[in-house]
Amino acid sequence: MVAESRSMRYINPMELKYSIREIEFCYEYIALKSNGTKAALAIGCSPKSAGRAAFDLLQKPKIRKKIAELTKRHLRPFGYKVEDILSETAICAFSDITNYVDFEGDEVSLKSSDDIIGNSPAIRELTIKPCIVREVQSDGTIETIQGTQVNIKLHDKIKALRMLGDNARCWEQSSDGDGDDYEFSFND
Repeated sequence: MVAESRSMRYINPMELKYSIREIEFCYEYIALKSNGTKAALAIGCSPKSAGRAAFDLLQKPKIRKKIAELTKRHLRPFGYKVEDILSETAICAFSDITNYVDFEGDEVSLKSSDDIIGNSPAIRELTIKPCIVREVQSDGTIETIQGTQVNIKLHDKIKALRMLGDNARCWEQSSDGDGDDYEFSFND
């Protein structure tokens, strides 16, 4: 019995303006979370040429268009649109701690839930728990006060910015395909 790869499937006759290799690359690219080198390897490119092959394929407008079409089709059953995902990612990318807390002198206080609600997708973790605060008074006595400890952690801002930049094609991954090198090209 021969194992069937993810890319082995019925090819719609309307897709014949693409080669079988191009169609397989598009499906693998989506399945492999937009990793062009891995997609090229999955369609049979050698490890030595996979990075360059992926780069070349992704330069073709018809390939980028097909990937965008397949991505939208892939999200449709879940009720999501690309714009929804980009909107949530943008909130994470452009969040700032001052969206959640106020700084006044040495004091830090949590903003009201009404003020936070629009930026809540950026919050990874929020814990609020009671605590005991001991303050030394000017006369040397110690006063014990019931306080509240608030811990707030936001989602990874750099990762969200990279995702938005990748979507907007602000930069291109280097042709060696190792995923670490980016060439920046901010073209409006």
